[in-house]
Amino acid sequence: MLVSFGCHSRMEKLLSLSETAEILGIKPPTLYNWISEQKITVVKVGRLVKFDPEDIREFIEKNKKHKRKEV
Repeated sequence: MLVSFGCHSRMEKLLSLSETAEILGIKPPTLYNWISEQKITVVKVGRLVKFDPEDIREFIEKNKKHKRKEV
């Protein structure tokens, strides 16, 4: 979801912990562990923990395992 700020600026909505866990296919406690281990980037909004969709896309790309080529 894009949110518009003025005539030229657009920003994606920050994701909640449960939304992010669902996207990644994991349970929220696992995501809490990854946060405490600093394996994933968060955005703090007061006491809330949110996730930038672009950071989640980068996390997924960085953690992809590429299939080995057969010889």
